[in-house]
Amino acid sequence: MKYHNLLLAFFLLLSACEKSIDQVEEYPLGEILSVNKTDDGLAIKVVGRGRSQGFYDILDTGIVWFESSELPLGPPLESASISLGRSLRSGEKFELEISQNLVVGRRYFIRMYSRIQSGVVYSPAQAIVF
Repeated sequence: MKYHNLLLAFFLLLSACEKSIDQVEEYPLGEILSVNKTDDGLAIKVVGRGRSQGFYDILDTGIVWFESSELPLGPPLESASISLGRSLRSGEKFELEISQNLVVGRRYFIRMYSRIQSGVVYSPAQAIVF
């Protein structure tokens, strides 16, 4: 019975450790601060900032836009993305304009992405009607 209790305590401790690791793990994404039309109405202006990359080896970071709110499968399409390079420093701000492949009156979902060794991770989307 003593070993049974010890084994049970070990598995409970192991389970608790696994949960705490998952909770503190963050993907190396920045955050989008604002998404607006430019003053001339010919582009979408995106303002954001970088976040700590943690222990990840970032291969590429950037912005993507889609007409669907669903998470994209696979890497960003070259025709609907703008690369910001390998990584952004934590707190580093960026501003960019999306002016290609947009249709007036359509809703677009803007996300940040980071390409890491195990795949691509995306931020939550911000929607805008162009």
